[in-house]
Amino acid sequence: MKKRSIKITLISLVILLALIIFLDTLAWHNSHSLKFSSLGEYEFFLVSSNEMAPTIRRGDIVFCKKVENVKANDIISFYRDNSIILHQVKRIEEENGQAIYRTGYDKGLGLDIEELSSEDVIGKYMFKIPWIGNFLLNWDILLLILLLAIASGFLLFIHKKKTLEK
Repeated sequence: MKKRSIKITLISLVILLALIIFLDTLAWHNSHSLKFSSLGEYEFFLVSSNEMAPTIRRGDIVFCKKVENVKANDIISFYRDNSIILHQVKRIEEENGQAIYRTGYDKGLGLDIEELSSEDVIGKYMFKIPWIGNFLLNWDILLLILLLAIASGFLLFIHKKKTLEK
């Protein structure tokens, strides 16, 4: 009976670990920034990459505001392939009376392939709360540590019970 409960616990832990790895992989392939919500006139996002470092880093929560006047060197948020991207405006061109934004990484050389219009822009980066989002980005590691602690406690309990029975 005791061996069976240990096997069930170990199998459950392996299944949970596989699920955690799957969910983590799915989240990383689907988004650069994860949209939280709106707060008044601000949209805020959890940044999940370092492509805008050192200005914006993984784990920062950034606040963007819809503005009419975007200038070169502003950092803007926009949608690309169902992800929210934060990039710096490197150059502004005009086409048929409309502003066209050319963006790129913070300190990166070169420009993104896609051009953006004013309609593509979610908002202009205004400020951030640094690092606090790392707890949300690393939830799987925290959960794994918790599960290992529970499993270790369970195994210690069984060992102690066996020791007392002798």
